[in-house]
Amino acid sequence: MASSSGRALLTIETLESLGLPTTLKGVVDDVTSYNIQSYLRWAGEEPAPNCPITFYDRHVDSNLILKNVKRLPLLPGYLSEVANKAVANILSIDFAFNPGAYAYPQRVPPPNFSSGCHVYDHYREFVGLISLRYASKLYLTPKDPTWQPCFVLDFDSRDGDFSASATSCLCYDPSRLKEKDPRYGMIDPDKRDMLSRLAETYPEISTWEFFPLTTSAKNLINRMRPVGPFQSETPGTIGYPSLNSSDPPPDAKSDLTSMLAQLEAERRQSMPRKAKAENLSPVPPLPLDLGDVVVPRRKKATKDYKPIPNHFLQHAWCRAADIDATFITFHCGKSERIGIRHRSSQTLYLSDPIDPAHCKNPAYGKLHLGLHLLAVKDAFERQIIREDNSSISHFSTKRPLDDSSGDPQRPHKKQKHDSGGGKANPVEESELVSNHMASRSLAIVVVHYGIYRSHIPSSFLRVGPSCATKPTKKTFKPARKLAKYPPTKYFVVTLTERALGSGAIGVVHAATVELELASGKKHQKKLVVKLAFLPEQQDKLRQEFSIYLRLASAKSRVEGILPVYGLFQDVETGALALLMDDGGFALSERDYQIFDENPRSKVTKTEFETLRGALKSIHRAGVLHRDIRLENMVADDQGRVFIIDFDCAIVDEQPSSHAAELRTLEYILRTPAE
Repeated sequence: MASSSGRALLTIETLESLGLPTTLKGVVDDVTSYNIQSYLRWAGEEPAPNCPITFYDRHVDSNLILKNVKRLPLLPGYLSEVANKAVANILSIDFAFNPGAYAYPQRVPPPNFSSGCHVYDHYREFVGLISLRYASKLYLTPKDPTWQPCFVLDFDSRDGDFSASATSCLCYDPSRLKEKDPRYGMIDPDKRDMLSRLAETYPEISTWEFFPLTTSAKNLINRMRPVGPFQSETPGTIGYPSLNSSDPPPDAKSDLTSMLAQLEAERRQSMPRKAKAENLSPVPPLPLDLGDVVVPRRKKATKDYKPIPNHFLQHAWCRAADIDATFITFHCGKSERIGIRHRSSQTLYLSDPIDPAHCKNPAYGKLHLGLHLLAVKDAFERQIIREDNSSISHFSTKRPLDDSSGDPQRPHKKQKHDSGGGKANPVEESELVSNHMASRSLAIVVVHYGIYRSHIPSSFLRVGPSCATKPTKKTFKPARKLAKYPPTKYFVVTLTERALGSGAIGVVHAATVELELASGKKHQKKLVVKLAFLPEQQDKLRQEFSIYLRLASAKSRVEGILPVYGLFQDVETGALALLMDDGGFALSERDYQIFDENPRSKVTKTEFETLRGALKSIHRAGVLHRDIRLENMVADDQGRVFIIDFDCAIVDEQPSSHAAELRTLEYILRTPAE
């Protein structure tokens, strides 16, 4: 016998022999009385953390950053009441309980813990998934005998062995279910429609930060004390005009948020009212009133980072703001704090430290059953409010759920961008901007998309020459840092959309560059910016830049590569930025077309010959690309094609290597991809 999910059903006799409950009340009591095992031990070395604050965390909209951290000791009791009501509702549901189809939580711990990811795995299997099954059962699929969840706890990212980040999110879009799928008829049509809209806007509903099962991690969580006013870390550039701020998204109108709003009422009344922000376009208007800017002092790199609680609070808050989640949980197996993100007051309300192994009144299982139930309810309530307001918040990240991919990070592909501008002579305009960029040593970097609107921009100083002007400098000496930089000594780079791609070399963004001439006239063009944050990413980016320098200084002209405007470094975070032209969209994104004698190809004959000639000229410069594929060939709106991404390239003057790589290109371009 098998369930509709394909899993073999357990018999009553088997359940009894395993000591598992066989009644609905029994399984509910089993979940709500569970505590994490106190005998779990750390088996690895003490992991070394890195500072969790990212480059992007420093650029969050000023109306969305964390401004207060306050204590909320009554939170466990409130979550217990939510769980009690849910249990009563579960027990009152009129359906035939089949113990063999029930998804029993695991009760056998893993053999050891040696990373924050192991703590995440343990929580997910022992507590998270079963709580999400109950949330799905109560709110969405009360008739489903298999207890299939509509939500799942998904891994997001990690910092070595120290920490792991996760989100609870929708695991499928109901609108994509076919009528023959058993789940389709088990969800009320109105709720099914609501889930589909939620999947298109905010499929992730809460965030989690997992730390190692160590005393130092326990102390870190316990030190996340309410501090009242919170000072978020931001860049230190002085003098650049600030962008307008957006309005914060709505909080749910629940009993809990109403109570939080009441706690904040007195403080909010004492604050001056702010003018309502306008809906900003993706790219700020060009004629900003630029002035002299002061670059902050260069920060010295530190080898051994000592964990600072406020750093982890700021990073977790920014992650929650990015997906507009209300609940943030910090967990290490030995200690835990649950936080509530109150949007209107920009306050994080934190529970007192919770001991997952010795929870009483409520037990840990009941506490987290209430937490997951409340997170689902909160997501539904806020979706209704957004729809009642007739629009989705304009700073929404809008990352729709993709059922076709199991990757929770959902990588973005390179996209085609509008060349725009409406210039009388775009070629001359582009060359003018390129020439002036080459002579300027400061790039002011602004982030302007989603939740990011740089109240204060970052300062990147040039650490590598421009490869776009002739003659290319083979040796480079950084310019002396100025006390102040007038507008004619710097240019502004605005990152205008979420990353086009990410990988071993870092993150790639579409951007615009703006600069002002001595006459006061301003000019702009589109760029692509590669950002490298980690040491290994920066090594690869420096290597790629060295290849571009070699190509630019080659005796014979190298065709089919994009102009590169230099390498820059953030004076505060050390992040590296490579600035280059936007070459358009990857050929891998182009639909198959009928070209010449090839019935299915991605390029015309002219494009084929251009790319072939480009690779030959790269080889003549003594460079082997080593990563020839459709994703690394792009086409722009003017029909030009380029070879990009030289992070794997090496200096290799062997004719045999060149010939083999040329055959690879010819094969790829003339053979349709699957």
